[in-house]
Amino acid sequence: MENSAAWDEVREQVEVGLAELRDLLTLQRSFLADLHGQEPDSTRMLALSATLHFFYNGVENLFKRIARKIDRAIPKSEAWPLELLTAIAASTPKRPAVISGELKAALLNYLSFRHFVWSGYSHRLKWERMAPLAFGCDATFDRLVAELSTFFGANL
Repeated sequence: MENSAAWDEVREQVEVGLAELRDLLTLQRSFLADLHGQEPDSTRMLALSATLHFFYNGVENLFKRIARKIDRAIPKSEAWPLELLTAIAASTPKRPAVISGELKAALLNYLSFRHFVWSGYSHRLKWERMAPLAFGCDATFDRLVAELSTFFGANL
């Protein structure tokens, strides 16, 4: 590893970001538990769409920290969120791949949903589209933590 101080710094930043995501998922779980198997009303749908939006933002922020500190480059094109996700799933001369192709594919669904919400289409939310993402956040997060732990060679 090229610059161990930079790696240590980014690992610490990632640990802080993961703690924030854990808190967000605790909130999201409370929203989901209150559903009791029913489809959420429009207010709860908006709240859940926000947690999904914030979930991907938090993940993306982790990736930006890694790209900024280790790769020394963050994509700048109009499609930079997708380019960043793609770059993080690939190895570079400075680092191995941060995440697997399988996790990239799962996160791509969250990125697409975040784009949908961010683009102002929240009034068109469909529970059948949101439910797999909402109920899949914990598993996606656990996989992210496992893969980041492997990447940094430390339990996060």
